This record gives sequence, C-alpha cells and structure tokens, in this order.
Amino acid sequence: MAWILDTCLLIDIADSDPNFGAAPAQFLDSKRLQTGFPALNIETP
Repeated sequence: MAWILDTCLLIDIADSDPNFGAAPAQFLDSKRLQTGFPALNIETP
C-alpha cells in the first residue's frame, strides 16, 4: 500500500510540535500497527 504524507505533518512530528505533532504521530503509529508499515521511531510528548 502506498502512503502519501504531507511534509508539514512530518516536520511537526519531528519537531515535537506540542500543538500539531502528537495527533499525526499517534495516527501514523496506529496505522503502522494495523498495516505493518515500518516504524518511524517518533516519540510523542
């Protein structure tokens, strides 16, 4: 399955943005658990 991600989401996650980083990180992590795509190794605050 192909994934297309908005770069802004990835930047918010990488910068641990408190307003915009946690929700996308949790969403991607939940999809990783469901579909098995590789982990992004991102910690949410």
